[in-house]
Amino acid sequence: MATVTTAAINEAKFCALLNGKYHADREAFLDSWDRLITFGVLAAGATAFLDVFGVHFQKLGAASLALFALVQLVYGLPVKARKHAFLRERYFEISSRLANGDLKAAAANGSMLNLAGQEDPPYFAVHAIAENWATRAVYGDKKPLPCKIGLFRFGS
Repeated sequence: MATVTTAAINEAKFCALLNGKYHADREAFLDSWDRLITFGVLAAGATAFLDVFGVHFQKLGAASLALFALVQLVYGLPVKARKHAFLRERYFEISSRLANGDLKAAAANGSMLNLAGQEDPPYFAVHAIAENWATRAVYGDKKPLPCKIGLFRFGS
């Protein structure tokens, strides 16, 4: 009976780590792009008001400012990044509670299903990298990496 329980706990831990890593990577990606776009807004805004470079640069700066600000407004990257931060935190909390013995596998799976309903559709390449990472974190070298992308295996 202990091996069945251990296997169930390991599978739940794997799922929690997989999803936690996925959301950590998505959060980092979205935060990076948000900072880059914000820099573009600031740089283009400064260019639009500089008299030194002439009218053509002012027009180019104003057009760039409008484009960057539109992208920032429409895609709402900070909001999406915060959502991934929330989900990452919850999945790693579940993994921690499993490791401490405070949570049973069935309860962890129920909690993760609840969280899955709040998620956006996955980006499969990021998910594959996270799956390889979680496999190594839970099973070590005992289990082969499940995902192969191109010529490379990620997550070792």
